[in-house]
Amino acid sequence: MYTAPVLDFYYRGRIGGVYSVSYVFRTLLEELVRRKMACAITPDDREVRGPVHETLRQRFVASPLTDRRAARVGISGCAPAQYKTHVVGVLRAAILNFEARVRVPLGPRTAITLLDLVLPSSCFSDEVLAANGVPASARAVLPHAIDADALSRIALPRAGRFTVLVVAANHARKNLDRCIAAFTAAFPDGDAELHLRVNPLRDDVPRKRFEIDMHDLMATAPANVRWLRDDVADLAALYRNAHAVLSLSSGEGFGLPLLEALAAGCLVIAPRYSGPLDFLSDENALLIDTKERDTPKEAQYLPDDALDPAAKDGWPDFDHAVALLNKARSDYAALFAAHRLKARATAEAHRPAPIVDRLLALCEARGVTWGG
Repeated sequence: MYTAPVLDFYYRGRIGGVYSVSYVFRTLLEELVRRKMACAITPDDREVRGPVHETLRQRFVASPLTDRRAARVGISGCAPAQYKTHVVGVLRAAILNFEARVRVPLGPRTAITLLDLVLPSSCFSDEVLAANGVPASARAVLPHAIDADALSRIALPRAGRFTVLVVAANHARKNLDRCIAAFTAAFPDGDAELHLRVNPLRDDVPRKRFEIDMHDLMATAPANVRWLRDDVADLAALYRNAHAVLSLSSGEGFGLPLLEALAAGCLVIAPRYSGPLDFLSDENALLIDTKERDTPKEAQYLPDDALDPAAKDGWPDFDHAVALLNKARSDYAALFAAHRLKARATAEAHRPAPIVDRLLALCEARGVTWGG
C-alpha cells in the first residue's frame, strides 16, 4: 500500500518568473532542499499553466496534492484572500510585507488569523502588522535571503562612464518619473547613463491602478536613459556594470534589489524609510532624506472600496537625491572603499543558510520537529 511521505514544507505560490516573491521563495526552497528537507510545491492560480522553476521542481518530493495537509509546515507567498485554500499544514505560515503604514481591510485581517505564524521581512512590515492587531506571539521578522556568493565575487570598483541602475516593478510607488528627473538634474552634461530594469506591462491583461505605462514615460526620456525590459536579463551583469543603484520608492516591504546591489559592490542611493533600513545605514549607503506623506490611492494595494485615507508612506527629498547622485560620481572611489566592508558583511548575513536557520528555529519554537 502506498504511503505518502511526510512533508517538512509545503509551499503554494509563485516561484516562476522575475517577481521578487518568486526569487525569495526559490532561494528559500533551494536551501531547504539542499538540507534534504522534504518539500512539495504547487504554483498559485495565476501560474497553473505557466512556467515553474523546473530544475527546482524536479528535486521536490513527488507528493500528491491530497497529502499536502500532512506537511509539518505550510508556507505561502499569496495574498491573505487566498490563505483559506493555500495555507495548509500543522503549522501554517506566510510571508507578508507592507510598503505603507496602512489599515488592512476586515476580510484580509480575518484571513491573517488563520495563520499560526506571520513572517514579515522587515521591522517596518512588522510594525504595520502590530498596528493591525496581529499579536507578537504570531509575528517574527524573517529577512529575505540572497545568493551572496554569486554577487560578491564581482564586487570590484567600476570604470568607464558613470552608470546608475534602477531595478523596479512598473508600480506608481517606485516613482520612476522622479528617478529619471533626478538623474537628469544631477548630470545635465549627459556624461552618465541611467539604466531602468523595469518589466513592461503585459498586453493581454488590463492595467491595474498601481501600474504605470513605461512606454509613455520613456517617450520623453533623454537619450542617455535606457529601458532594459528583458524578463530574463542577467541581473548580476547589470549590477556588475553599474556604479550606483538608485531608488526613490515611497516604501518597500524589504527592498531586495538594494540588498543585491550592496552584495554586488554598487553604491546604493535610497530613501531613509521603510523596510530597507533593516540593512541600509550611513555606513554602507547614501540615504535620502524622506518625509512621510498621505499615501495616494495609486500607491495602495487595496481595492477602491477599501482604501485607507490615513495610510502613510515616504516622499524622498528630490534635491537631496540629486545631491547624492552628484556625490556618488564625484567621490565614487572614496565611497566605494568606505562602504565596501560594511556592505559585504551585510550581504553575508543574508545568505540563504542563516535565513533558513532562523526559519527552522522559529518553527521548532512552535513545536515542529523534523525527520522521521
